Amino acid sequence: MTLILFLLAVLAAGFLVFFAVAGFFIMPSTTQRLGAYPKLRARWNQQHIAHFPKEIPADATLQKFSHFQGFLQGGAHIQLRLQLPPERIQALHDEFARQCTTSFWGGSKYSHVSKHDGMPTTNFFTRGSSPLEFPSDYELMIFDRVLTKSERMPFMWNHGSSQGVAISVQRHEIVYWAESW
Repeated sequence: MTLILFLLAVLAAGFLVFFAVAGFFIMPSTTQRLGAYPKLRARWNQQHIAHFPKEIPADATLQKFSHFQGFLQGGAHIQLRLQLPPERIQALHDEFARQCTTSFWGGSKYSHVSKHDGMPTTNFFTRGSSPLEFPSDYELMIFDRVLTKSERMPFMWNHGSSQGVAISVQRHEIVYWAESW
């Protein structure tokens, strides 16, 4: 009996080690390599990222990128943060203000969706530190249609998407984002 229990314990430990090692090598991770942007951008539904630049502008001084392909119930995201000359940021703000359906100032997707007329947005994945909330000078412009009351929480959390930009005219920055879950 002791031998059987010992063999079962060894077998269980073997399974745990196997799944831990397999999970480490198989589970996707967040990519922040700027050079991967064109390849990873091409993998997304082009309707969700139509507002993203095809290439990173040469005059962008700050360039940050974050991509997660999603895993099981974990949603996918792609986010590109650029600092551009003030006149370019103002022109992009004016262009995207005409396209957005609604907007929020600062915060994160959790604070935005919790508001009375909340919509899913994104977290500030390209911030580089916690918390992943946008400071209050960023206007998050959403390009999705405004959800009806019956489509809001908790229903929108099953196989949804969100896309838009966050722009800080003060910082001369734009953050392009798309998410799907």
